[in-house]
Amino acid sequence: MEKLILMTYDSKRIDKASVNATLYSRLFSYYRVYKKLICTALIGLCLFSLVDAGMIYFVKPLIDQGLGKADSYTLQLGALLVVGIFFLRGLASFTSSYAIAYISSKVTYRIRQQAFEKLLCLPRGYFDLNNRGSLISKIIYDTEQLSQAFSSAVVVAIRESVIILVLFSMMVYNSWQLTAIFLVIVPVIALIINRVSKRFKNISHKLQNSMGQVSNKTEQAILNQQEIVLLNTRTQISEQFEGINNHNRQQNMKLQATSAISNPVIQLIASFAISAVLLLASIDQVLNQLTPGSFTLILIAMGSLLKPLKQLSNINQQLQRGLIAAKSLFSFLDEQEEHDIGTK
Repeated sequence: MEKLILMTYDSKRIDKASVNATLYSRLFSYYRVYKKLICTALIGLCLFSLVDAGMIYFVKPLIDQGLGKADSYTLQLGALLVVGIFFLRGLASFTSSYAIAYISSKVTYRIRQQAFEKLLCLPRGYFDLNNRGSLISKIIYDTEQLSQAFSSAVVVAIRESVIILVLFSMMVYNSWQLTAIFLVIVPVIALIINRVSKRFKNISHKLQNSMGQVSNKTEQAILNQQEIVLLNTRTQISEQFEGINNHNRQQNMKLQATSAISNPVIQLIASFAISAVLLLASIDQVLNQLTPGSFTLILIAMGSLLKPLKQLSNINQQLQRGLIAAKSLFSFLDEQEEHDIGTK
């Protein structure tokens, strides 16, 4: 019996993985036509991340050479580099942001146009089985959610991942002993993000259905306004809408609560690692190997890691919304069209 349950569970996991792979493949097909812009955006993102995280490295020579040895030349050179670094950082940020926004808007435009054209070709029976509010929500709400998934979510994933890699490399270069402590919390943070991701996906699906119900109820009230007045059913209609509206609010609050609790937990775990680093650095053998600049660099790098870790935990909310919206839209686009068999 247990083997049968395990086989059924494994079969469901394989089917789910296959569906997700197909969904990703189909979604990426909309982006393949913008290969040059995608490459430009990736270069801009990577350059921004390298410059943004790499600025911390200048703390070491400024403290050890500029202040520790009273070297005025190092401080003067640092003053010139600051302007150039921020100019390069701003240029990379603008290039990547504009390219990604353009790609995202074009993909949203294309999918929305396809969905509207599909709407015009569907048979009458489909409209009888599906309420108008849900159909309107697909074209307006779902397409916007899809845009968010592959603009802000994917951008944050790439940018913050590169920043983490750069910061981690600097930490290892200056003291692998202190850096090893931070590796202990990585699996814990990964586990939290995985749990949060699953909950986001579940709540996002319910929130999407709730938005369709709100749209449908609003549309019915507008279309049947005269009947509502004649039959004096305003109170009943209002109570029905209040229930749907409150359900939508509850689902949104669950989403916000999950997002709000995940960030402090991740930061609390990271704070234990920073505390352990300070204790380890107090050992004479370790302390003798560190310069004031190196120790300051490691502390700043560890503190800076909290922000990208927080950003990576937040993208699950937007990413799962976008994937649910993509699944909804692609299912709609695959609906059987009405065949014109009439004669002139």
